[in-house]
Amino acid sequence: MKIDLPNQIREALKIIHKRGYESFVVGGCIRDALIGVDTHDYDITTNARPTIIMDIFKEYRVLQTGIVHGTITVIMEDIPVEITTYRIEGIYSDNRRPDKILFTQKIKDDLKRRDFTMNAIAYNEESGIVDLFNGQVDIENKIIRCVGDPDKRFEEDALRILRALRFSSTLGFSIEVQASKSIHDRKELLNNISIERITSEFSKMICGEYIGKILIDFFDIIEFIIPNLLPFIESSQHYNYDKKFRPTVKSIVNTPGILHLRLAMLLNNIIPYHASVSKLSQEDIAKEAKQILIKLRIDKDTIQRVYTLVKYYNLEIEVNEYYIKRFMNILTPEALKDILQLRKANESYGNTNEFSVIDKIEQMILTVDKILLEEDCYSIKDLALKGEDLLAIGVPPSKLVGDILDYLLDKVISNETENERSQLIDLAKKYLWRKVNDEGHIRGSESIMNDNKDFFMPAEWEEHERTFIEWPVKEAMVWSENYLDLCTGYSEVARKIASYEPVTMIVNEETQIEAQRFCGKSVETLVVSHNDAWIRDNGPTFVVANDKRIKGVNWKFNAWGEKYLPYDLDDAVAPKILEHYNVPRINVPIVLEGGSIHVDGEGTLITTEECLLNPNRNPDLTRGEIEEHVKKNLNISKIIWLKRGLFGDETDGHIDNIACFARPGLVLIQTCQDVQDPNYEITKECLEILKNSTDAKGRKLEIIEIPQPPIRFYKDIRLTLSYINFYFINKSLILPIFGGDAEETDKQAEAILQRVFPDRTIEKVYSMSLIKEGGNVHCITQQMPRV
Repeated sequence: MKIDLPNQIREALKIIHKRGYESFVVGGCIRDALIGVDTHDYDITTNARPTIIMDIFKEYRVLQTGIVHGTITVIMEDIPVEITTYRIEGIYSDNRRPDKILFTQKIKDDLKRRDFTMNAIAYNEESGIVDLFNGQVDIENKIIRCVGDPDKRFEEDALRILRALRFSSTLGFSIEVQASKSIHDRKELLNNISIERITSEFSKMICGEYIGKILIDFFDIIEFIIPNLLPFIESSQHYNYDKKFRPTVKSIVNTPGILHLRLAMLLNNIIPYHASVSKLSQEDIAKEAKQILIKLRIDKDTIQRVYTLVKYYNLEIEVNEYYIKRFMNILTPEALKDILQLRKANESYGNTNEFSVIDKIEQMILTVDKILLEEDCYSIKDLALKGEDLLAIGVPPSKLVGDILDYLLDKVISNETENERSQLIDLAKKYLWRKVNDEGHIRGSESIMNDNKDFFMPAEWEEHERTFIEWPVKEAMVWSENYLDLCTGYSEVARKIASYEPVTMIVNEETQIEAQRFCGKSVETLVVSHNDAWIRDNGPTFVVANDKRIKGVNWKFNAWGEKYLPYDLDDAVAPKILEHYNVPRINVPIVLEGGSIHVDGEGTLITTEECLLNPNRNPDLTRGEIEEHVKKNLNISKIIWLKRGLFGDETDGHIDNIACFARPGLVLIQTCQDVQDPNYEITKECLEILKNSTDAKGRKLEIIEIPQPPIRFYKDIRLTLSYINFYFINKSLILPIFGGDAEETDKQAEAILQRVFPDRTIEKVYSMSLIKEGGNVHCITQQMPRV
C-alpha cells in the first residue's frame, strides 16, 4: 500500500536515507492514513542519533526541541518536521515519563514501546508498511489494543488511559477487553498526571462523536476528572442513573461536538443533582460550573462561554423579535444561538411535545440570522449615540450612562423611536431631566461629584504609616498541600517589613493564633473575615491631601473576573479596614485591583489594557468612563496604557509584574531576551510604548531594564516570576528572589535596584511559596501612607 506524504516529509526521508540511515513515518499519521482521516501531524523515526540528524540537516534551521529524548525539529519550507531516534524507554517511576532512555538501531524496539497497536505502525516508500503488532487488523476491526501488557503500558504513562478513551470517543473504536479492565483497575494512576495534561485529553474526548459509550462504560474514569459526577456513580443501580443520567448522555451526544457546548450541556445537567449543591438557581449552577472548569485549567474564553450558556440556559423559547433582540444584546448573537442549540439537543430526547418546541427553537435561530443579515439594531454598540455623547450633555461617568443607553436601546428595538442621533439625544435629555426631578440629584454620580479634588494617590516610596497583609486561607489555595510553606513565606515577608515599619496582619478569627505564632510579637493582628490573601487587590487604596488628611478608595472587587469563588468577604475587607482606622471612605463603582495600577505621585499612572479594560471587570463601561473614574478619584492627569502584562499572569496582566515607577520620570521594566518566549514580544511592545511616552509633567521617561529570571514550572504550569513585584518600605525594599537556576538573575536584579536606590537597604525574600499560588511580595502587601 502506498501512502501519500507531504513533499517536506518525503524529502526529509530521502535525505536521511542518502546518508545511509533508516527512517520511517510513524504513529498517528499512519493510523489516520489507514483509516482515511486527514492529518497534518507527521513524526519521523530513525536509527540516526540526534547529533547525526543535526549534521545531516545542517543546511536547514534545526531546533533542539527534545534532544534529551532524541528529538530534533527541522524547519523545511517553513514546516516543522519532528525527527526522533529509535529508542528504548526505562522505568516510569512517576507514571508520566521514563527515568531514562536508550537509543537503539532496531525499528522493532521503537515500535514495541508505543501505546496501542494502531499507533505502532511505520511506513516509508522503500519498505512500505511495517506492522509488527497487527495494528492494521485492529484498525480494520475498530479495536484499541495495547502493545503488549496493558497493565505495563498504563503504568508507564497513565495518560494513556485517557488517550484510549479519547480515541474510542473520536474514532468509534472499542477498547479491547483486557485494556478496558486495566483502565478501570489502574485509574488511580491518573493522580500522578498534571491537570493540564488530563484536561487536554478530556477536552478532545468530550467532543468526540462517540462520547456516549465512554460516559456510560467508563463513568468511574470521568469522575476522576469531574468529581461532581460522583452522585451518579453512587446511584448507578438506581433510579437516578437510568432516569437522569442516560438522558443526559443522549443530550450530550445530540449536542454539536464543540468544547464549550459539550461542557455546558454536561455541567448544566449534572450539577443540579449533586447532593451538596441541590436546589441551586441557574446562576448558582453556572458559578459551580465555572469553578469546576477553573480547577480543570480550561482556558478563560471557554470558561466564560460555558458560564454564560449555563446561566441563561432556561431563557423562554419565544418567537418574538423584541425578546430575541434583547437577548442578542444581553449575550451575543453567537451565545444566544449556542443556547438554542443546547435546548434543541435536550428537547430532542424524552419530551412528548418535542416537535413544537424544536420548531420554535429553529424559528428563533432563523430570526437571529435575519436580524444580523438585515443589520438591525440590537445592541448598545449599534446605537447612533455613544457614551461620549451622554457625557457631553452632562451625564457623569457612572452607572447612569449604561442605564440611559439601555433605555434608548429598548426604545429603538421596540420601534418606539428611530435609531437616529438627534432623536436619541432628545430622549436621553428627557430621561436625565426626569431623574433630577424625581430624585433631586443624579443618582450614581456621588463618587465622581464628591469633594476629593485636593486628594491624590502618593507614590509607594513615600513614608508609610503601616503595611497591611492578609493571612492565607487554606480553602482558597490552588495547592492547599503547600499551606504551611505559604504561611512561612507570608510570615517571613511580614517580619522583614516589621523591622522597618508597623505591620497589621488581617486574619480570620480561626487563624489568628496561628498567624501570631508564625509572625511573632512584632506583627499585630486584626480580625477581618476574608476569602483569600491578596490585599493589594482587595484592600483600600489610600489618597492624601497636602493638609495631612487621608481617605481610602474602596473599589469593587470580583476576584479577577470571578476566577475564584466566593469573594464576597474579600469585597468587604477595604471598608472594614477603613472603619477600624477611622479613615473616610470614597466608594468608586468600578472593579479595580491595586496590582493593576502604579503611580509616580505626581499625576502619572501606568496600567495595562489587558487587565483594566478586560470585559470580565467592567463590561458596561467604556475606556473613557474607566479613565474618568481613575483620574477623578486618584487625581491622575496622565495614564500610560501598556497593552499586556506578562505571559500566563492569571490576573490578566497586572502592571506590578512587568513595570513600575522608581521615581518620577524613571520606570523599571522586566524584559525578556529569549525570542522563543512569549514574553519577548510582550516586553518588547511595552518597552516601545514607554520609550514613546511622557509623564504628567511632560518629561520623556527614563527606562531601566531588569532581566527576566529563567522560566520555571510547577506541576507543568508556567509560573509568573517577576523582580518588578518588589515592595517599597520605609528606608528599604523587599525584593523577591527565586534561587536555583535564577541565582544569576537574582544577583543582577539586586545590583540594579541597589544602584537605583542607593539610600535604601534591600531585604531579599525567597518567594517561591507565594509564586506557586499565583502572586508575589507586592501582591500580598498594601501600604497606608503617613500623613
